Amino acid sequence: MPFYDFKCNNCGEKFTTRTSYSNIKEVACSKCDSNDVKRQFSAFSVGGNSASSNSGNGCSSGGG
Repeated sequence: MPFYDFKCNNCGEKFTTRTSYSNIKEVACSKCDSNDVKRQFSAFSVGGNSASSNSGNGCSSGGG
């Protein structure tokens, strides 16, 4: 099951929960137990860190 980020409209708590997509409407705030929550969209990264991912981009520095 995937993880989803939520923000509670009642108390402002931001939390992450693991649930199936079909159960998203049943998620309750981890702090106040309110069902008035909104799913948050967050960026994610795939692969290594940015330093190693950006090094050696395949471009030649010239010469010749």
